Amino acid sequence: MLRRPPTAIKLTQEDLALYEDARREQEEELREQIEREKERERERDNAAAGKAGGGRKMKEKEKEGKKTREERIVGGGGGGEGAGAGAGAGAGAGGVGGAGAGVGVSTPVGRR
Repeated sequence: MLRRPPTAIKLTQEDLALYEDARREQEEELREQIEREKERERERDNAAAGKAGGGRKMKEKEKEGKKTREERIVGGGGGGEGAGAGAGAGAGAGGVGGAGAGVGVSTPVGRR
C-alpha cells in the first residue's frame, strides 16, 4: 500500500479572525432567537390573561354564534355557516336551501 505524507494544515491569523467572527454571529443569532421566543411566550401569557379577564366578551360572542333549537329546525336565517355565493345547491348549517346557501358540507355551529 502506498503511503503519502500527512496533510499539513496552516492557519493564519486571518483564518482565526474569520472563524471567531462567524462564531460571534452564530451566538448573536441564537441570542436573538431566544429573545424572540421569550417575547412570543410573553405575548401568549398576556393573551391568556386577557382571555381570563375577558370571559364575558367570549360568552357574548358564543351566544351570537349559537342558534336556538327552533331556528335550527325551521331554518330561520338562511344559509348559516355554509353561506356563500352559491346557487342554493346545498343547505348551510341551519338553512333549508336559503338564499345563498353554500355548496358542500357544512357543520353546525359548535360541533367542530
